[in-house]
Amino acid sequence: MLEDAARRLSPGVWRWLAETGQLGERTSFVQQLGDELLPVSIGRENGRVTVSLSQAMPRHIGDVGDLQALAEALGLDKTEPALGPQEAVVVSTGAAHMLVRLVSRDEVDRAEPDASMLLPLLERAGAQGCYVFTTSGEQRGEAYARFFNPTVGIREDPATGSAAGPLGWLLANRSGAGGQETFTVVQGVSMGRESHIRLLVRPDAVELTGSAVLTATGQLHL
Repeated sequence: MLEDAARRLSPGVWRWLAETGQLGERTSFVQQLGDELLPVSIGRENGRVTVSLSQAMPRHIGDVGDLQALAEALGLDKTEPALGPQEAVVVSTGAAHMLVRLVSRDEVDRAEPDASMLLPLLERAGAQGCYVFTTSGEQRGEAYARFFNPTVGIREDPATGSAAGPLGWLLANRSGAGGQETFTVVQGVSMGRESHIRLLVRPDAVELTGSAVLTATGQLHL
């Protein structure tokens, strides 16, 4: 049986543990992320297991200064950078990521990052990965995003909870509404692996909810 305080597990792993009955009848757990002990809830929606993960208190790490270099690293227009002032910031809810606002879904889809150029920008900013996003043309409370992380050799990820949480906090912070807000991040579309991550954002915390689909199984022989 899983310990009361588990080490960090991905939402997909939690979903698999629940689906295969390895969590028993329990629905509430705690997982450890660094020095933080954060709650995990297991539920069901329309017959599917859902996982809700709380993240650490959001922190604004800093802004990205060289937007021209960032636009070039992302393969965007080098003569008229798509990025405006304060459109690239680093936020952490346990893992620091660079959040880059673009003007449209088309521009998000056109991003073709050069890892050799993006990597030093991430290192200087103290960020693990780059999350390009837009809210322009999307439904209210929805963002469209892609995630690139050359720091660990990931060209693109179809669903990134550690980046979606910071993005939810940033959107709520800029809305000026205060209190509690909800968002949905759509990711992985250009990869043919569309994902939807639901976010509940409070002033001091972010909670992510989603499910997963089993796509492959295998055995490891030692």
